[in-house]
Amino acid sequence: MYGVSRNFDKFRRALSSLFTLRCVCCGKAAADGKCLCADCESDLVPAVKLRPGEGLYFSRFAAKYEYSGGAKTAFLRFKFSGDYRLCSDTVFDWLLSAFDENFSPEEFDFIIPVPAFGGRKARFSALVKRLAHYREIPFAPELLVKTRKTEKQHNLSAELRKTNLAGAFCADPAVLKKRILLVDDVMTTGNTVNECSKALAAAGAASVAVLTVLKTNPFEKI
Repeated sequence: MYGVSRNFDKFRRALSSLFTLRCVCCGKAAADGKCLCADCESDLVPAVKLRPGEGLYFSRFAAKYEYSGGAKTAFLRFKFSGDYRLCSDTVFDWLLSAFDENFSPEEFDFIIPVPAFGGRKARFSALVKRLAHYREIPFAPELLVKTRKTEKQHNLSAELRKTNLAGAFCADPAVLKKRILLVDDVMTTGNTVNECSKALAAAGAASVAVLTVLKTNPFEKI
């Protein structure tokens, strides 16, 4: 199954490489199916490595790039544009690279995406599923669910962000004594992944690590 998925992905990428894509930042030619040109890609800022501290329910955190410049432009195109597939492979490559640079498959029993309502989140969940297939880790989105709708975090003050998501997630008992990799697209304050990790910990997960594609300034407002 995993081999079939990877082979199809390679075929699709090879097909897309026959067409010249334009960089979503500057309009120059972008080679190899990417949505950024070589110049814009070279300007991406690697994410600073951070160690989660007191009051957090996850023990490890990793991201690929800072949420700025070309990385931000490509991600917003992926998340909100109707032609999001133009940047989907680029965002996936960043996610896969962040995983390989910081983790190994044998460290985890399940990969779980941060749950949410709405179709845009489903776009990213599909990339998390691809990551699970590529690294042969069970993909288990059903083990963590969002139980109620909440306000968009970016619309709220720092204080309201802390309470907006409280109790909004529930983990399945199947996570008991399991090692979880929780995956989200962008880390901002860290409140969302912390609430998810709290639910997983309450259900008895042995450990929770967090992986995101991009980050801003996590942990500082939790």
